[in-house]
Amino acid sequence: MKTCLTCTFWQKNTKFPWQNDGQCSELKSSDKMTIELRTGYDGGYVDYIETEPDFGCALHKPIINKFEIISLDFSFSKNIEEFVIKTIQHRWSVDEEYAKTEIKRYMTHFEDSKCFVGLLNGEPIATGVFDTCNEDVDKTLNPWNLLLWVEPEHRGYGYGKLLTQARFDYAKQIGYNTIYLDTIDMEVYHLKYGWETIKKIDNKIIMKYTL
Repeated sequence: MKTCLTCTFWQKNTKFPWQNDGQCSELKSSDKMTIELRTGYDGGYVDYIETEPDFGCALHKPIINKFEIISLDFSFSKNIEEFVIKTIQHRWSVDEEYAKTEIKRYMTHFEDSKCFVGLLNGEPIATGVFDTCNEDVDKTLNPWNLLLWVEPEHRGYGYGKLLTQARFDYAKQIGYNTIYLDTIDMEVYHLKYGWETIKKIDNKIIMKYTL
């Protein structure tokens, strides 16, 4: 994100690393600017810039990024649907026909399944599926967190966590108090966030989270 902190005229003068207060050498000493980075769910802004007092930079205008999460259905544009189809093909190594079958289930909310899509400035950059069925892994457990994906260039901003929280909230809303996932090589990552390993099936590790 391009902000004053990346500008050569911006002089940071605070001793505290979590504060971004500073001063622009192009301004008079009495003019100051505050930058705040905030993250929010339910369509909240991520990485937005607040200025005090009103300030217009002659060198550049700060980029304001809006991140929101939608539940995919037929009311959204075709490019969002195509993004999810390609993600399914890439992540699950399946053909386009299979991916289209799966996305139809999600878009019709078949058996309470939902596909959440993260939009950055209106463009799809992340996915996270809630599904009550994962027959290819274990028919006895449900529901499941599936298809968590954030485009590589947008990682590190907490978008994946927001998508996971959206699925947690939905699971609780429809009456579940536990949720499952399967992984091959991300067990350590999920353990850090409160998931519990319960068993292994072939090369897949099954994990549980108590909501």
